[in-house]
Amino acid sequence: MDAPVDDTYHLIIRTKNSDDLPDVENYIRDLDRKGYFRDLIKQGKLTVEEVQKLPFAKMCDIFFRREHQTLKSGDIRIFKNTGDYSIYFDSGE
Repeated sequence: MDAPVDDTYHLIIRTKNSDDLPDVENYIRDLDRKGYFRDLIKQGKLTVEEVQKLPFAKMCDIFFRREHQTLKSGDIRIFKNTGDYSIYFDSGE
């Protein structure tokens, strides 16, 4: 089941194979600790193209969430205002 749509259009990193999610999440966590996404925001470079340069990008679809697009379980959201991230997990309800 997909999450409801909201008005925040954050950068979404969606693994093509769910088995890759732990590796991608660990990489994102490390980048977060180093302030990578916050730095991109400060530089005005939080773009799909910039994130696609990262080594894990081949395992993922990377895009900005569009108006009517729902989240899928395992999606990693990079918040466009802060650079923080979270992983969406469907509760199954």
